[in-house]
Parts: sequence; C-alpha cells; structure tokens
Amino acid sequence: MASTADQILTYLSEHPQAQDTMEGIIHWWLLQVRIERASADVRAALNALTAQRLILVRAGSDGRQHFRVNPQAIRQVRQRLRKNPASPCQSITLLQKEIPSCPSK
Repeated sequence: MASTADQILTYLSEHPQAQDTMEGIIHWWLLQVRIERASADVRAALNALTAQRLILVRAGSDGRQHFRVNPQAIRQVRQRLRKNPASPCQSITLLQKEIPSCPSK
C-alpha cells in the first residue's frame, strides 16, 4: 500500500483545485483513495469466488449484481474458512486505517 504522503499526492494530482483541513483529508480524501483500491480488490475477489462457484451472482431488480453463498458449496466454504480464518474487521481496516471500526485485540 502506498504511503500516506503518496496517497495525499495522488488525490491532489487528480483534484488539483482541492483543499481541506487535516480532518477533512483523513475523512474524505484518504478514505476515498482506500475505497477505490478496496473496490478493485473486492471486484477481483467476487470474480474469483464466482468462478470457483463458492458464491452465486444474480441480477437484482435494481439492475445491480447481488452475491450470496452457493448453498451447494457451503461445506467447501466452511472448510476453506477453517484453514484460513479471516477477521470480519480486515476489510474495514483496509478502508479505515486511521479510524478502525473494529475493537483492538
């Protein structure tokens, strides 16, 4: 992951007229950069999980894709999670490094 300084410069180079307070930079700029990066990671993960048939995708009435676990693969999903346990907070801390929303251990 790029340094915080590089993330600020990335935002400013893409929005040369931008200016904000330190709190605004933390809350809006850095969060936006992390969300964009996390979005690409989530898209790649959803594509991989769909290709592995661990999750299913369907078109919702709102025109967006909706994802859910494949009931026929639930045993395989649980085995995978036992081998590689993941904290539900990991994806949140990717987005909010400075402001974690999950309690510290």
